Amino acid sequence: MPTFSTAEIRINLQDWFFLESKATTNGAAEFLHSNPIPASAVYYRVREGAPAEPRRIIAELDRNRSAAALITPKAGGRMSLTSADGIRFDFVAPTNAVREPVAVRMTVITNFSVFPEHDGFRAAVAFESEGFDFRLPARLTITFPEDLPVPDMSGYSFDGDGTGFHLIAAWPSLREVVLPMDHFSGKGVALSR
Repeated sequence: MPTFSTAEIRINLQDWFFLESKATTNGAAEFLHSNPIPASAVYYRVREGAPAEPRRIIAELDRNRSAAALITPKAGGRMSLTSADGIRFDFVAPTNAVREPVAVRMTVITNFSVFPEHDGFRAAVAFESEGFDFRLPARLTITFPEDLPVPDMSGYSFDGDGTGFHLIAAWPSLREVVLPMDHFSGKGVALSR
């Protein structure tokens, strides 16, 4: 029976996030992680055993806080909305990001009934058509009503069915975090202390 190794990452001293599971060859497995996560320290670990299953999260959507837009090759597209607690989400797709016009929707996530262990705040949205890939990167800017602990903000992404949770690049500043987007899925930021 083959043995497996699972790589995990954490940027705080609390949460381990799944990166990848691989079968070992001659007792070794090679992992490469090139995602530019801005953090003061990044920790990795590898565990042996049965392949780990990525965590499945369950997002609860606020269907009353939703925005829609049409992205076209010539004009690109944009949409904005604000959560009940004053967090603003601005999505922008550049020109030539799509080959043909596509209708999209962004909805505020109010809560996660299942989420990797975390007691800090989170801000997230879900996108439809889920899985849609862009030709050129789009961006999601999340603006907060008060200053952020900049070094402690982490971006994350997950699939609409709750699988595929992983950390993504995030560029935080005093009151906002910018997340690059190459496809539609759930996107958000969390305090990672």
